[in-house]
Amino acid sequence: MDTFALRHLAPLAHDRISDLLKKESCDPSFIIKAIPILQMIHVFSQVDPVGAIQKFTKFLTSVEKHVMKHNGFNLIIRNVPRVAEMRESRQAVEIKYAHIRDTLREFGYLTSFHMIRGTVYVKFVEKDTATRTHELINNMLMGSNILKTELI
Repeated sequence: MDTFALRHLAPLAHDRISDLLKKESCDPSFIIKAIPILQMIHVFSQVDPVGAIQKFTKFLTSVEKHVMKHNGFNLIIRNVPRVAEMRESRQAVEIKYAHIRDTLREFGYLTSFHMIRGTVYVKFVEKDTATRTHELINNMLMGSNILKTELI
């Protein structure tokens, strides 16, 4: 079953996970196991749309974690704003790939990261670096958003 049929339940989460799957590989057996779950959510959405939204969002989170773990990523940073104010000039600037890359390099050596719709997936070389970064920036204010981080 195509998840696009369920996109209306959680469009932002659906699109973020779709973008992520286009960039990273996923264990084929995981996808085969996902089909009945998606079918169940689709049927459930006809009876209880609110409950289906919760189930779909939870399912997308499990897909996200599986893909990240399968590809060796070790940190997720959520709620990154699109725009933030520069501390020195008080000028609003758009948060771009280079800003995130340069900031993450301050914490340690990273092999790759993806920035998708306000969520950053990071692959630090050392797990300790991911743990230290998590401890330092979880609940940190960036622009008007509070960053939420999660170790994988």
